Amino acid sequence: MVTYKDMLQKIMEKKGYNQEQLAESLDVNKAQVTRWLSGAIPKIENLRKIKKLYDEVNK
Repeated sequence: MVTYKDMLQKIMEKKGYNQEQLAESLDVNKAQVTRWLSGAIPKIENLRKIKKLYDEVNK
């Protein structure tokens, strides 16, 4: 099962993004991305954004 944390890491890897660039693409601040990568659970609207971006890099 793929977790949101795995999705974030895969997006960063495939797009060559750092945390700041990922935050910009998800329209959140960098601190939020850092918290997610450390285990905090994103709100549902952010999970949807993460899933959409994840689907784009896995076409």
